Amino acid sequence: MDNDKRVMIQIFTGGFKGNIIESAEIIQRIESIRKNIDIYGVIIGWADNKELYSKVKDYLTEKNIKMYYWFPVFSELGFYKKFQQVVDYTGETIENYNFQEGEDFTFYCPNCKDNIKLVKDIYNEHFIDIPADGIFLDKIRYPSFSNGDKGIFTCFCEDCKEKMEQEGIDVEELKEQIVRITKDNTINPFGIVSSHDLKIQFKNDIIEKFYKFKKQSVYNSLKNITKYFKGIYKEVGLDIFAPPIAYFTGQDILELMELADFVKPMYYRKTNAPAGIPFEFDKYAEYFSNNIDKKGVKDTLLNICGVEKESRYTYSNCLLMKQLNKLSEKNKCHIYPGIEINFKKNIAEIDMNYIQSSVGTISKSKASGIVLSWDIMSAPMENIYAVSNDYKGVKSLDSK
Repeated sequence: MDNDKRVMIQIFTGGFKGNIIESAEIIQRIESIRKNIDIYGVIIGWADNKELYSKVKDYLTEKNIKMYYWFPVFSELGFYKKFQQVVDYTGETIENYNFQEGEDFTFYCPNCKDNIKLVKDIYNEHFIDIPADGIFLDKIRYPSFSNGDKGIFTCFCEDCKEKMEQEGIDVEELKEQIVRITKDNTINPFGIVSSHDLKIQFKNDIIEKFYKFKKQSVYNSLKNITKYFKGIYKEVGLDIFAPPIAYFTGQDILELMELADFVKPMYYRKTNAPAGIPFEFDKYAEYFSNNIDKKGVKDTLLNICGVEKESRYTYSNCLLMKQLNKLSEKNKCHIYPGIEINFKKNIAEIDMNYIQSSVGTISKSKASGIVLSWDIMSAPMENIYAVSNDYKGVKSLDSK
């Protein structure tokens, strides 16, 4: 086991309506983890409670552990102000996916300048005084397959339509092609040609242009937003979908790495919820199989993405290693893959074998470390012990 891997843990304190856990419980859990694992940093958020974060920060500073405030960007913030939501190709706002208390999957348009201003305004008004070493930005994307069959084809608000036309995209023709995809009865309705450099490539020229437009829109907006946060904090981290799902949501991982000090690709290989790899693949098949076999539609996409047949519901360790090494070799920022170690019945039934398999692979990869996700407070202690078996003696680093 390499001794230069960093271990970060993630803690969900609740939604903006209020925290679901107290600082004393958080500190107690961190103390119990520290007996087995050397913690480099804590990603914590996003309940609005400065006192809670101040107490946790004081404790972490004493233990020489970094704290990153976890903050959603293009979702959740509608609790404070009204945002321009993403609009589908029919002109309607898309359906929300209700997952857990305190979390909302309503998404806002990354291209809307007013939305970007609102993100900064809300942070200045409610969170600017939270003591932290860095910021960890979540929900930095368009909707995924979990938001329904129309969610993946956003956004068609007035700002987006104007910008698409400027980029040479015929909006009406694009709409026609989207309708064709939704009614297609083939095993490859999107016309996906390949998955290269962690991106998806499409045979249809206008669909190819549309997804390039989406990823450029997310990049441009985040370039603006990360510049703002780097004026406040020393470090900025980004929460990113695992490839290839990321590209469908407007996330080009290799480009976004340029904006961050670290990224956390979510390799949630056993999660039956948004961002979970099997969940997103299943939703793709559910919405776009039409009258043919769902398995055939799903298997076609998996084959294109290089997912081995015997490991299709979790991503194989081999593919995980390959992708992590590819990301790390770019040397743009630190790569901390996130694996789920919490347990939620019917959603994330995570056991020790899965954790040891994931951690063992990551520990041998070129990644900088790992993030124990997505909520350490709901992780059984045996799952934490499973991590410590692989990460025993891991050292925290002070330099990049």
